[in-house]
Amino acid sequence: EHGAAGALMSGSGPTLFGVFTDPDHAAQTGELARNKWADCWVTVTRTLTHASGMFSNSCDNQP
Repeated sequence: EHGAAGALMSGSGPTLFGVFTDPDHAAQTGELARNKWADCWVTVTRTLTHASGMFSNSCDNQP
């Protein structure tokens, strides 16, 4: 409805998210959500293009 490539709700329903290819549509939809559900936490973020250096390799040596 607002330009999302996809949208889902978590299994029990407390979390909703949408995936947008256009950052402007994401921001506009985030603002609409904030106005509609003022008592809910709404954030707009972006995905990583790669995770290099984001996580330590500390789990690599685990059994």
